[in-house]
Amino acid sequence: MAAGKLISPKVSTYDRFIPYRPHLNVDVAHARVMSPPSGARNCQSPWYDESLLIYSDVLGGILDTPGHKQVLPIFQQSPEATSPTTPLFDDPKSCSRKTRRRVASSPKNILDMPKIRNDFYTNVLDWGQSNKIAVALEQTTYIWDVESKICKKINVASEEEQASLYFVSAVCWDNEGHLVATGDNKGHLKVFDPETEKIIQNIGGHGKTTISVLRWRTHELYTGNRNGGVIQYDTRCPNLGGRRLGHGQDVCGMAMSHNSHHVVTGGNGGLVRLWDLRTHQCFRTIKAHSACAKALAWCPWRSSVIATGGGAQDGYIRLWQIHTGEMIGEVSTNSQICGLLWSQEYQELASSHGSVTPENNDIVLWRMSRFQFEPQTRLQQHLARPLHMALSPNGTTIASAGVDEMMCIWECFPENRDHLRRQSSSTLALDQMIR
Repeated sequence: MAAGKLISPKVSTYDRFIPYRPHLNVDVAHARVMSPPSGARNCQSPWYDESLLIYSDVLGGILDTPGHKQVLPIFQQSPEATSPTTPLFDDPKSCSRKTRRRVASSPKNILDMPKIRNDFYTNVLDWGQSNKIAVALEQTTYIWDVESKICKKINVASEEEQASLYFVSAVCWDNEGHLVATGDNKGHLKVFDPETEKIIQNIGGHGKTTISVLRWRTHELYTGNRNGGVIQYDTRCPNLGGRRLGHGQDVCGMAMSHNSHHVVTGGNGGLVRLWDLRTHQCFRTIKAHSACAKALAWCPWRSSVIATGGGAQDGYIRLWQIHTGEMIGEVSTNSQICGLLWSQEYQELASSHGSVTPENNDIVLWRMSRFQFEPQTRLQQHLARPLHMALSPNGTTIASAGVDEMMCIWECFPENRDHLRRQSSSTLALDQMIR
């Protein structure tokens, strides 16, 4: 450095350009990148096309706004201004018409469900990979074949159980859709074959505690009970007993991750626990809600995100990042959240709501663009709270069972990929290869 030479300080210390992608309009950015350069109005330029230039001028006048000419917008608002924890609306009825896609407002089928229990702490509906629905009504489990419309009535209770105040409190298909597991209010766990209508295994016991929820993982069965227990059983060794994981409070919700490495459990007090099934250890506990957390669902396209729903005294649907425990979104519904289901193809979330007023016991579809809640449509048929929901194996249809003793079959997510082609038509779409 030469002596006496004055070095002026840098005006800015920024060394990177960081775009804020939630404000990115991919179609507009693509139009700007592909538009001709400023000198293209020369007739000798290979870009020159009078009609194209006129169209570009009109399009630019509509899309461009002063001060926002950049292709990748920069984050210019304070984090408080875009906080994902701010409720977007208070009433599920306020679904904007312009954000709705066309969804059949009436169920495809309605089936009678006599004697279905009005018990929030039960899970008596499941849709198996064999395209059959299992539903438990008091002491009896029914298997309904969706394609043939044939219904089987299966009662696996013993004479002693039938003589007592016995009822099936949880049902679940295995991963292949061949076997059904049931749990009851006496703590008995049974596995039966719907084809032969015979019990294959009668596994363990919970000390006469009601089994609230069941989930399969290959040869393992995970159960949650009203004593706050989460227990894992191996169906290959039913006599060895189970491994107790624990939860701490009444367990009424459980969801298995899509890679089967994690399971989330929810119960009274809004407590949610995340378990690593490779170590059988709880790696995170979240105080997700101020009331019972029964509705739990893993995001199918983002494996580290779960959705949870609170009970009547809470009424919130919240999204969580499991590795950090951070809440990344929420919406208030002013109603009890009974169930949650994701649609991977449409990137939507379905929620079932329980209310004391008949007109509010609905299923709401939410569009989840960038994990922001946008109400899509409401499905109104149930006259009492729809306590249970299940998704078909192909992800197109929802079954909902309510306290009004009805099961409705809704075609919510038809197999139509036109909307996906429109979404990815831009060469700048973030899920496409750049080179």
